[in-house]
Amino acid sequence: MLPKGYKKTCYACSRKSSPCVGAEQSAARLKTCNGGSVTAVLYVVATPIGNLADMSERAIAVLREVDLLAAEDTRHSAVLMRHFAIEAPAVAYHEHSGEAVERRIATCWESGGSVALISDAGTPLISDPGYRLVRLAQALGVQVSPIPGACAAIAALSVSGLPTDRFAFEGFLPAKAQAREQYLADLVDSTATLVFYEAPHRVGECLQSMDKGESAIDSALVELMLSLASEMPPRKAAQLLADYSGVRKKRLYQCYLDAAQKR
Repeated sequence: MLPKGYKKTCYACSRKSSPCVGAEQSAARLKTCNGGSVTAVLYVVATPIGNLADMSERAIAVLREVDLLAAEDTRHSAVLMRHFAIEAPAVAYHEHSGEAVERRIATCWESGGSVALISDAGTPLISDPGYRLVRLAQALGVQVSPIPGACAAIAALSVSGLPTDRFAFEGFLPAKAQAREQYLADLVDSTATLVFYEAPHRVGECLQSMDKGESAIDSALVELMLSLASEMPPRKAAQLLADYSGVRKKRLYQCYLDAAQKR
């Protein structure tokens, strides 16, 4: 069935008459519009997490050839597009995107076109609302193809010095202290390495919450800047907090990793 919120409108075409109801009818309309053969595709393309040299040749080729680019922030992605001479028209696709944006994307698929989904940096759908577009494509019978590349969480894990045989990605912690500390308390018995994203201005507060909850847990703080330029080796949250307080806060996101030493 179609994802929640997509039941009343047929996104497989932009016609106003007799809208389809349900994924099967939408997919059938898509096939009819394509002359009986579905060639539409959604590429989920990973982009660099700061260093443009990390962009793969395949990703560049795909972005140069697609009919439409769905970007988390078109202004941010314009830097990438200019650098690699990517001329595809771009539409902003993020958590606040409305029905009109999805209809435009589906209209591209209706004609057998290709769409590339990119986030501001790294692999789409990792702490990113792009999953809604993937679900819509699947519901409409559109092929979904990943173009792998950089992922901040995996890159940070690789230099953290923490165990990586088992890990869990927890995304962004709650912004308010009480909710954040309760969230961490629920995770304290985990035997896996826990990966968090955090905004630069809240990293200090995050470390304080972790120090309150379980000071015996070793941690590693990785800064994602123009490249993975620095990392702090595993220590307790209180020690990291003392070191971090003297560091100039960066504009880009930080990645915080936390391993429970209970195995």
